[in-house]
Amino acid sequence: MGPPGSGKGTQSQLLVERYDIPQISSGDLLRSALARGTDYGRRAKAAMDSGQLVADEIVLGIIRERLAESDAAHGFILDGFPRNLAQAEALSAMLVAIGSPLDAVILFEQTNLRTTNLPAVRARL
Repeated sequence: MGPPGSGKGTQSQLLVERYDIPQISSGDLLRSALARGTDYGRRAKAAMDSGQLVADEIVLGIIRERLAESDAAHGFILDGFPRNLAQAEALSAMLVAIGSPLDAVILFEQTNLRTTNLPAVRARL
């Protein structure tokens, strides 16, 4: 967890490679569910088509299905979820229910770097 530009993506890729665990992006999961026309995908599409946010229960359901895959048996990194306390609490309860409670959460903090200028810095690199 952390603000944009704090290094979450960079560090998660290192952890993915070192521990051979998947990085699970809620956005990628939603796009895949939409493309495959799953029940969750259809429900997400209906919400988006009506201009609403996709309900947490839908995102949690998609994540739950993804965590049932064999490559996530020994760990995973979530990308893009949770984004608020209610989502974090729901995620924690779901993980306990499937027998995979959280072992750790990493918080990235920044000092002396203005994230508002980060796209310009990245463009120069």
